[in-house]
Amino acid sequence: MVCFRHRDAQGDPKQVALRDRLIADGRFHLASSRVGGTRWPRATVMAPATNERTLHALLEAVRLAMGQVRDEG
Repeated sequence: MVCFRHRDAQGDPKQVALRDRLIADGRFHLASSRVGGTRWPRATVMAPATNERTLHALLEAVRLAMGQVRDEG
């Protein structure tokens, strides 16, 4: 599992909005965890079908989804 936070998504509500956008995309299964009282989106990368291409696609999807979350203000 990999927990991550986008540096531009200040606060838990933005992190949850980012995760929700990525789930709505339909290509990725994500969850979230609380670490030190802070919400972190979480991806599991140990599935047999997960490869380097999948991870690059996830990173690009995070970038695009964060732009949408940021635009929503």
